[in-house]
Amino acid sequence: MWTDFLRNICSIRPARFRAAVLCALALTLAVPRAAAGEDSACPEAPVSVDWDGMAARNPDIIGWLYVGAMPHISYPILYSGDNDYYLHRNDLGEEEFRGSIFMEQLNHTDFADPDTILYGHNMADGTMFGALKFLDSEEAYAKDPYFYILTPSGNYTYKIFSMFFTEAGSDVYLVYDWHGPEFLNWQERWKAKSDIKTDVPLSESDHTVILTTCTSDASMRFVVFGKCISNDRPTPVLRIADIVPRTEPDGLTVGEAMHFQKSSGRDYLPEAIRRATKTPLADACESE
Repeated sequence: MWTDFLRNICSIRPARFRAAVLCALALTLAVPRAAAGEDSACPEAPVSVDWDGMAARNPDIIGWLYVGAMPHISYPILYSGDNDYYLHRNDLGEEEFRGSIFMEQLNHTDFADPDTILYGHNMADGTMFGALKFLDSEEAYAKDPYFYILTPSGNYTYKIFSMFFTEAGSDVYLVYDWHGPEFLNWQERWKAKSDIKTDVPLSESDHTVILTTCTSDASMRFVVFGKCISNDRPTPVLRIADIVPRTEPDGLTVGEAMHFQKSSGRDYLPEAIRRATKTPLADACESE
């Protein structure tokens, strides 16, 4: 099977496309394992999901979130590519004020981005992310510092390393395209800001998920950072946009820009970050 697969890759023309495919394949297969100091015994999610049933219910359901210390925070994760769509729609796509737990529109749905943002309303009755703020205590963290994301391709365990209140327009809401020292510095910055001190080691190759909700102050948000500690990390899907150079550099991600630079000979490499186009929940939260 692998022989035929590699033979087909070697037949790709022109040569620069073939090289790009091989490079992307190597990056896909080189999924980092647990670093020194991380949990050797990784807890598993105490829930399971019928993915065939979820696909029939709504194809926009891309995962399931379960928070260990707050087991009632157990919801499907939605993605539409539009941050407004599930702001006031339930997981069936029906209009409902409390909305759904949904992924930032700039993220990829495989959870393989360096950081992935999940939004949910701060409902007064404790549903959605209404109880998220109660994680912000030594007792809750000692009870269970993990949350879990289940997907059709794998289940991932995240250990919380930071929780705090932040401004709605802060650099928390950056979506990184590329792992590296800049991403690590960004993580360390938010770990230092945590209300609860944690000893979770961070690295340049982490996959971090941010849970975020609104507060009674329209200018502030509450955020929870967790890094994936599973031995099997989220694996990026091979994306055509990452292997086919464009003719113009405007709007390229870092991966695309690197391929553009190599194929065109032009010196073009933007910063490895994109700011979320806007942070939702700005004018539509119900807080206690």
